[in-house]
Amino acid sequence: MYSKSLVGADKLHHPIVMTEEEQNAMRAASDKGTQKLSAKAQQIKEKNEKQALEKQNARDKEQMEPLLMKAERLGDMGDRPPYEIENFLLDLVAGFGRILDSFDGFNGISQSVKLRENQVVVLFAVMDNLRSALKTVGRSLEIDSSDRYLLETRRLVARCMKFTCDVVKSFGGDLTPSHIKKVQQLLQTIGAKRVNKNVFIFWKQHRIPVLEKRISELEAEVAAAAKHDKKSKKKSKESSESKKGKGKKSKKAPETPEERLEAAKEELEDIDEYYSEVRSKKVAVDVIGKDEYLFMLYHMGQDMDRPVGKKADDRVLFKPDEWQRQLLDVVDKKESALVCAPTSSGKTFICYYAMEKVLRQSHDGVAVYVAPTKALLNQVSAEIYSRFSSKTYPSTVRVELAGTFAKEFSEYPMNCQVLVTIPEVFEQVMLAPSQAEWVKKIRYVIFDEVHCIGEAENAAAWEHLMQLTQSPSTVGCSPDGAPEQANGRVVVVELNGFLALSATVGNPKGFCNWLNSVAASNHGQKVNLVEYKERYNDLKK
Repeated sequence: MYSKSLVGADKLHHPIVMTEEEQNAMRAASDKGTQKLSAKAQQIKEKNEKQALEKQNARDKEQMEPLLMKAERLGDMGDRPPYEIENFLLDLVAGFGRILDSFDGFNGISQSVKLRENQVVVLFAVMDNLRSALKTVGRSLEIDSSDRYLLETRRLVARCMKFTCDVVKSFGGDLTPSHIKKVQQLLQTIGAKRVNKNVFIFWKQHRIPVLEKRISELEAEVAAAAKHDKKSKKKSKESSESKKGKGKKSKKAPETPEERLEAAKEELEDIDEYYSEVRSKKVAVDVIGKDEYLFMLYHMGQDMDRPVGKKADDRVLFKPDEWQRQLLDVVDKKESALVCAPTSSGKTFICYYAMEKVLRQSHDGVAVYVAPTKALLNQVSAEIYSRFSSKTYPSTVRVELAGTFAKEFSEYPMNCQVLVTIPEVFEQVMLAPSQAEWVKKIRYVIFDEVHCIGEAENAAAWEHLMQLTQSPSTVGCSPDGAPEQANGRVVVVELNGFLALSATVGNPKGFCNWLNSVAASNHGQKVNLVEYKERYNDLKK
């Protein structure tokens, strides 16, 4: 609990409740006992799922009523100060108990309304009423052009832009043409021309695959029905031909599979016609100015999306970038890597992923984290406990989760699965014949701030360690690599690899080439170079 209060990183990993060996045994037993459901059992399962869905829909309808009433109140707030409208919008959509003024997850709605289609109904009711309020704000702006009112209006407009973008991003291809029309109407009200165009392009890219999938499913459904009833096939064909002859789109909602198929094909064919440009006469609140991007930089810096990976990865609880995915692959392949990326760019996660792999594999494998200074030992140790305290050990295993080892103090140094230490101490441990059996357990070594190898203090220890961790016969070796006897034998370490991290290595390629030359001379494995040069900055001061 103490470590969690310091760090708050207890939700960054899947719980470690058993090792990989125990998990594999449980999966094998589960697969063995799994049987294919009979047709009757499958029908019962589908019936229960349908009933559960109907019950949830009924609960949603009850919860939607007060939310829709609040949305109507929003439409009547146009004569109120813009900051009140902004706060009401945030309270309604993001939730009153929010920590940040962010629409992520739409917690104010999603906590009460669970089904996506019902959430869409509430969100677009909010959007319609917000547009009505903005029209009144625009008329008030013509009367009150004070700096304060203008600033509040700009903040409200920025919030509206973010709201519409988040809605489209969250629901994407599930939104219908009528939905995207309402989105464009709101963006036209505030004069967001470029955002309007980009939002439509985003929706179109996600809507087309949805329509193509729907058409494929409906074609299969129609074909299956026609196979059993040739008369119905002939009738549906005549009816579709008669519709084409009229040249008019039916306003009635399609009911039969043939009608739904025809509607999906028409929407796909006419998808570009749903785009509507922003015209000056439709702009009710004109505070964006000529340069829309400049407005966003001034007023929406904190709302801009950080470029992140597009694909989810089961190995981590976030969407990794491509270079982060490359690091995950390096650890999974039990290889080594030199990681060069700016501060706060997201490279530290791989340290804890390597530790997690070791913790999941067994109860006796060891990961070593080499910190540049003693000041970091307790901080890193607290982080480890906060992240991995979910792991429990059998009563027969007497091992601690984490330990620290410095010259002046130590805690469970040789009786832990993750050791946090400093270079000079770790070098002594690696060379000590008395620690041969413990060193055999090391699976991964993590060197943080590896650029310290170029500093006067402890440079020799860093260099020795970089060589020792790449030698197949590590224990009992002198710094120059000459093997020595450890209790009458040379102990071979089953080291998976190492990770060397830094934000300020001057010549990454040259350093990596040196590491690879050391690996070649010691018959070690290749060292991968993973570089990333971008860094996200919050533009709001």
